[in-house]
Amino acid sequence: YIVTRTYTLKDCGGNETPLVQTIRVEDTTAPKIDSDNLKNIDLECGVGNTVEDLQNWLDNNAGATATDNCTDNDNIKWTNNYGEDTSVKCDGSYINVTFTATDECGNSSTVTAGYLIKDETPPTITKQPTGKTVECDGSGNIDELNAWLANNGGATAEDDCSAVSWSNDFEAINYSCSFIGEVEVVFKAIDGCGNTIDTEKRKFIIEDTIKPEFEGDLPAQEIVASCNDIPAMVDLTATDNCDSNLVVIKSEVISGDQD
Repeated sequence: YIVTRTYTLKDCGGNETPLVQTIRVEDTTAPKIDSDNLKNIDLECGVGNTVEDLQNWLDNNAGATATDNCTDNDNIKWTNNYGEDTSVKCDGSYINVTFTATDECGNSSTVTAGYLIKDETPPTITKQPTGKTVECDGSGNIDELNAWLANNGGATAEDDCSAVSWSNDFEAINYSCSFIGEVEVVFKAIDGCGNTIDTEKRKFIIEDTIKPEFEGDLPAQEIVASCNDIPAMVDLTATDNCDSNLVVIKSEVISGDQD
């Protein structure tokens, strides 16, 4: 900026002689930052008002202050580069923010501080899984089992910091007869930092409520035959929705007089 000074000589006759002095004031000195109170900030994602706490830290320039040889302290302008990285740091590393103090002549100084958004809280189960019972298809009901597992038994979860992924402890179904069986499964919700929470246990059950059926031509259920012309028992075949190794058990009971 420019300072103009004028000196004027005036005698008793009213004559004046002016002298003008022009001073060009140059400011090439940057503000001086005091970082004695500069501090990092640790934030726990989902705990307390992290947005407000972070904003207060930014507005306070992480505790730094500045003075300048020409510009009043209140007129020093502060800016920062917050927003270039806002991710949750699972490894505990800080996200650096550069704070810049600029005087009225454009001279600036910088200081750096860090904030940490950490996540030590597991997801929240918002809906427990539901067990599933299916009718035996004779092949292990693989498609239905895989669909149930892929859908986490219908369980849902949410996390304040990251997306939720899922796993489960399924290994194999315990079959008791042919493809009749069940398995108990626990589903696990996992957040972006590896924090986990388990669901309640639920069962996938394969049951068989359908009776087997005879196939082909069947002997009449009631006939009349002479003593010397009783037909022999025949070999029959059958089918079942669950058991492919059906065995037709033959038995014969004679009752009444054989005269």
